[in-house]
Amino acid sequence: MRDWNAADRPVMDATWLWSGAGIAAGLALMAVSLPRGPLRRSYGGWSRVVV
Repeated sequence: MRDWNAADRPVMDATWLWSGAGIAAGLALMAVSLPRGPLRRSYGGWSRVVV
């Protein structure tokens, strides 16, 4: 294993930033996809998206 120097630090920070952004986007997608309650009207296959 080699020692990390100052030149490697921005690369490591960018990697963590992208990983964090991916995790945040995944959590946001899961939160948005949760059902919000019973359906009142039917829109065919689009019911879950529209209501």
